[in-house]
Amino acid sequence: MNTTALDRLICSLRAAGGVADSCLRVDAVSGGERGVLARPSDIRQAALSGSPLVHVPASLIITAAVAIQSDIVRACLGCVDESGEALQLALFVLTERARGATSAWHWYVDYLPESGVGALFFDAASREALSATPLRMAADAKLRQLHTQYDAFSSVLYEWKTVHSVSGPVDYEAYKWANFIVLSRAVSLQSTGDKDCLSVHAGSDRALVPLLDMLNHSSEPLAHWSVGVDGAVSVFANGSPDHQCLGASVGPSIELCFSYGDKSNTEWLYEYGFVPESNDHDIWPYFSLLSGSPSFVAAKQMWMLELGLSPRVMLSDPGSPHGSYAIPRSTMLNLCLAALDDTSDSCSQQVGATALEHPYFTVDGLLVDDDDKLLQVPGLCIYALTLCSHRLVHQAEAMQANLDLYACSTAPIPHQKAAVTKYIVSALALVRRIAEAFITASREYT
Repeated sequence: MNTTALDRLICSLRAAGGVADSCLRVDAVSGGERGVLARPSDIRQAALSGSPLVHVPASLIITAAVAIQSDIVRACLGCVDESGEALQLALFVLTERARGATSAWHWYVDYLPESGVGALFFDAASREALSATPLRMAADAKLRQLHTQYDAFSSVLYEWKTVHSVSGPVDYEAYKWANFIVLSRAVSLQSTGDKDCLSVHAGSDRALVPLLDMLNHSSEPLAHWSVGVDGAVSVFANGSPDHQCLGASVGPSIELCFSYGDKSNTEWLYEYGFVPESNDHDIWPYFSLLSGSPSFVAAKQMWMLELGLSPRVMLSDPGSPHGSYAIPRSTMLNLCLAALDDTSDSCSQQVGATALEHPYFTVDGLLVDDDDKLLQVPGLCIYALTLCSHRLVHQAEAMQANLDLYACSTAPIPHQKAAVTKYIVSALALVRRIAEAFITASREYT
């Protein structure tokens, strides 16, 4: 625990007119590198008084508007075609860290974790174990994007490093670390519902907020944060902590957490490197395969565009309190459109002879020229649900095989292996529940 860096952060916060209540302390906690702790009595008192436990002035919040004030950030952005807030923040964190003690933000950067977790840092064994999951696809896509970005401005970074005698690293691994910091720690200022604050931050939404980003997640949080009209961020206690289960207990103190929001397990592991103990909001992304001849697939793509459908369908957990065994109409449209096939004997036998009558379809000579008629094609819903269920089962079988191999591997990062294993186990259970629910739903169409 870098207490010197923490002291520097607290001093900088208070010097700028901020608040870090003296009852708070940062220490190692179970399940995380560190967390913010306080005595239950202090949290109760803060809740009763309504005073903020933490108050971060707008001047100490790092947004894209702050990042683009940096000459080197602007120079790097000039090398890429597109630049969102995440890229701008990552470049700022990278270059301010490289500046070291000469950075005006070293009091914040010095206290950031030195190593990364999550999708950007999976070892080879973990990546292979995840090969049948959407998490592997997302991680690979993100890493390809980072490589492309870094290749575009690496020469600019090294020239800057040489000219200004910058001592810190600006290599690809350092850039990947900076992206991890933004991915896992940046918050959305709009998420609190107060959009008036955006004008203070020149329209920026994503933000790195000192001290707030040290609070871990809990589904039963003891704290919440808000943004004032002046653009400042404050952390307040939610209420009296009467039960230790509401926060991790460390000696006489309990952990002060806020909710990171409702996320799928894929998002949790991708962004933060862990999977919650329980998650009532887990969903599974299913990628529809548009079957048929090239011209048939082209027509289906046009239909999907017209109907506002995406090849990726988010399937909710039918067994969760927030889930349902009822299948949304948009999902059925997606599955039916994907399953309809003018080259498949199986589709011909179970649904009917299918042909293209551009831009529409015919099934056994009947014209299908709108979405209502598509859902009314005899046998199509059953065929589509069965096809999707079979693909989910095959996906589960592949995940199980990968998990069995992973269990025998010697992972260099034990906590990563535990998190990846937990994710795959939960994904297996989720996919199997969805597949079973789809088989049950298909019987309702008979």
